[in-house]
Amino acid sequence: MIFGNWGDSRFFPVEYPELPPLQNIDRIQVLRTGGNQVTGEVLGAGFLRKNIYRDRVDWRYPNFVLVIVLQGSGKYVANGNSVYALHRGSAFIRLPNIEHSNFVDPQSGYLECYLEIGPQLYQALSSLKLLELTTPVNTLPEQYIESAAQKVWQLGWKLTHSPEENFSNCVTDMIKLLDEIKEKSFSENPGCKYQDLIDKACRELGKDFAKDFSVQKFCRKHAIGYENFRKLFKAGTGMSPWTYRIICKLESAAVMLRGENLTIKEIAGQLGYNNAYEFSAQFKKKFGISPGKYRNQR
Repeated sequence: MIFGNWGDSRFFPVEYPELPPLQNIDRIQVLRTGGNQVTGEVLGAGFLRKNIYRDRVDWRYPNFVLVIVLQGSGKYVANGNSVYALHRGSAFIRLPNIEHSNFVDPQSGYLECYLEIGPQLYQALSSLKLLELTTPVNTLPEQYIESAAQKVWQLGWKLTHSPEENFSNCVTDMIKLLDEIKEKSFSENPGCKYQDLIDKACRELGKDFAKDFSVQKFCRKHAIGYENFRKLFKAGTGMSPWTYRIICKLESAAVMLRGENLTIKEIAGQLGYNNAYEFSAQFKKKFGISPGKYRNQR
């Protein structure tokens, strides 16, 4: 069974479909079950452009997914508090039924491609140690990114257009490509030496919004230079500490608007804004709608 469509085969050479320019790709996906629809194996591939900040939050998914960031930036949160920056070339994994979160910078023109396999094949490959990666987020060399995207594109085309008797070839191609990406990727987290410190800063930046937070005081407390910390924090999260705090404030505001009977002025005060006008301006800049209209859409 095939879910999704990779396009009319008349537009592609049979053996070597070409990857379109990345700026022309928006959303194209295929998920195919080979053999018996109940017990058969699931294979998937796709390209997704995203412009929503909260992509997946505390998410559990039954299949294994390897995602490659082709454009844009964001962050990935593993084990509830380990934060990794996402950028072009980042390769991150969604493990079956393991909770994780990932966020996208809506202004960055984010585009990803991905490979997906069902739990049976995942278990088989894991037992053979073919899917081991050193961290939840790794990086592909710049010179390999376009090649990886082209191969994902070709595999997606094959999943859509190959007859049932050739499904085993798609499985073989999927295994080869996953193994190739694993071999090409490497762990790159410039802030990894200070990951615990970045995690602690994220926790402190994400609470007590009515109180002032001084990055300088935080740095002095933990014996690290201010400029060095800002660089490490941005490397680890994809944004500055101040931007991170504002985003956390506005995400909290959205929750409060949906679930609490507070006035907009009261919400602004609890989040540390000087007045409701300042709060409303930042909220509209992020969500594209005023707090009042956002509340009315509940």
